[in-house]
Amino acid sequence: GGVKVLGQVNLLPKVRQQKIRHAIVAIGDNRSRQSYLKALRDHDFTLINAIHPMAYVSAAATVGLGVVVCAGGVIGAEARIADGVIVNTSAVVDHECVVGECVHLAPGALLAGRVRVEMGAFVGLGARVIQCLSGGEWAMVGAGATVIRDVAANVTVVGTPARVMVKS
Repeated sequence: GGVKVLGQVNLLPKVRQQKIRHAIVAIGDNRSRQSYLKALRDHDFTLINAIHPMAYVSAAATVGLGVVVCAGGVIGAEARIADGVIVNTSAVVDHECVVGECVHLAPGALLAGRVRVEMGAFVGLGARVIQCLSGGEWAMVGAGATVIRDVAANVTVVGTPARVMVKS
């Protein structure tokens, strides 16, 4: 079969009638991706993964459904990747990391070993998270940040070392 690109969830029943059964969502916005994944599941689509041939995924890693791993992306041994995750170009998820549903790791983001990133979090371009830390649900790590402490849910951290961004 061919590839279909959809713009609206309301088209899913029509697409399903065309005997299309497999789908993936690669929208960069985490909340939108989560919403589309739910709609696909609700319409009995099977979620597939898109793993670039120049990516590396350890045989000892666990990867969910609807996952995108771009060129140069690395998923290390014993890492656990939930559904709907994007591991963008040259992003690294090192050994024993746990990456929650609909997380987006931007190009060049690096998670050292045993990092936990909760649902919907975003780790920006070239950001680094040192080993054994956690990032809460829907947290955001700014581009180039170096995370040396746990990041709470629903906050944005920026800089090196990363600090909570205070809105003025």
